[in-house]
Amino acid sequence: MIAVLLVLFALPTSGCCKAVWTVYDWGSKGDILKNPVLVQYAPHGPRSEVVYRYSVEGTVVFEFRGGPGPAVLLTAGVHGDEVWTVIALLKLLDALSPTSVIGTVYVIPAVNPAGLAANSRLVDGVDPNRTADIPGSLTWHLVRFALSHRVKYWLDMHCGSGVPRQGALLTDEESEFVDELARSSGFVPLVKSAPKGSIRSVARRLGIDVITLEIPRDAGPSGVERAYHAALTFLRLTGALSGGQSRTPASGSVNVTVPVLPAIVVPRRRLG
Repeated sequence: MIAVLLVLFALPTSGCCKAVWTVYDWGSKGDILKNPVLVQYAPHGPRSEVVYRYSVEGTVVFEFRGGPGPAVLLTAGVHGDEVWTVIALLKLLDALSPTSVIGTVYVIPAVNPAGLAANSRLVDGVDPNRTADIPGSLTWHLVRFALSHRVKYWLDMHCGSGVPRQGALLTDEESEFVDELARSSGFVPLVKSAPKGSIRSVARRLGIDVITLEIPRDAGPSGVERAYHAALTFLRLTGALSGGQSRTPASGSVNVTVPVLPAIVVPRRRLG
């Protein structure tokens, strides 16, 4: 399937610092405001409103460009019934100032719009976080996006069962960076092998270190705040925000050349 790429420019700022947004057709689209929890608790800033409006066309990606520096990715909503971290990332999306960004920050608060609209963990009866190694799947496209945009640091945000009340940070091996993120955010660091076909497993094989953030499924608004502040702390520790103290993760990314599906680019209107 050819991915349709819709390029849209949002809320421009002066100089090199700006935010742009793009809609990718990765096979999942839907009205995410059909999700009752999202309707009740979601923010309504100018950027989150873009996500609500255009998720019916695909997965909305925001890009904050701040000049030279690392590329950092924040994602949520791979599972459509894990809404609290989606709300946290929408809140961060509205709060993030392009002028504070160093390098490039990509924010994808609703990876799976169809799942969110249906409040469902599955895509066509399958867990999307077990299909990142299947060409053409939603999460396969997501990993290829990270590779093609040379993402160095990735925080993938979820809600889960059996998670410590304060939240957990899952990695495949111990890391000083993860320990510092845990201390600064109050989350619990857990070393746990990623399941086959998961985002973390596939991305790791291709040279990208992914940290999986988990808050309890029933965390509610307090969990939103914890996830929001953990994401901000992640950006500061990676050096992606001015004023932050950069701490490099233990194992760095490597340059990998991978095939990327061709895209049709359709210019859209400027917001402002």
